[in-house]
Amino acid sequence: MTAARPPNTQREWKHGHSRIMDRPSRTYRIWAGMLTRMRNPNHKPGAPYREKNLDYDPRWNDFRIFLSDMGECPDGMSIDRIDNAKGYWPSNCRWATRPMQQRNTSRNIWVVLSGERMVIKDALRQLGYTYQAYHYLRHTHGFSAQQTIDRFTKRQKTLGANISGPVING
Repeated sequence: MTAARPPNTQREWKHGHSRIMDRPSRTYRIWAGMLTRMRNPNHKPGAPYREKNLDYDPRWNDFRIFLSDMGECPDGMSIDRIDNAKGYWPSNCRWATRPMQQRNTSRNIWVVLSGERMVIKDALRQLGYTYQAYHYLRHTHGFSAQQTIDRFTKRQKTLGANISGPVING
C-alpha cells in the first residue's frame, strides 16, 4: 500500500481542479493545453498559433480567472475560438462540440446558398450533390466554390430527378 502524499500547497490546489493523486479536471486540462500551445516554443502543435502571433488574455495565466470567465467545460465540448484570426480572449472563446469546431476552421470553404453563409459540404448536401461533383467542376472547368454552388442551384436534384433533365437513377 502506498503512503498518501501530503496536500499540494501550490495555487492550483485552491480551486479544486488539480490534485497530486487525482487526474486534473477536464476544464483544467483544456486550460493547461491552451497555455502550452500559446507559450511553449518547443510545443510543435502550438507552432501555428505562435506563427500567427495569436495571443491570450494575460489574466488567464490564473486558472481561477479562466474558470470564472468561461465556466466549467460541458460534457462533449472543448474550447473554441469564434474568430480564428484572433487569440484566446473571453469575448472570442466558447465551449463548442467537435462538429461546431470542424465548421470553424480556416480550411473550410464558405459559400452562400439561399442567402445563408455555410460550409460548401453542407450546401452540396442540401442540393443533393457530392463533394466529388464540386471537385470535378472546379478542376475541369476552373469554377470557384460559389460558381459551383450557383450552377448546382440552377440544376438542383430533387428525389433522384434532375429538374433540368431526365430522371437520375430512376
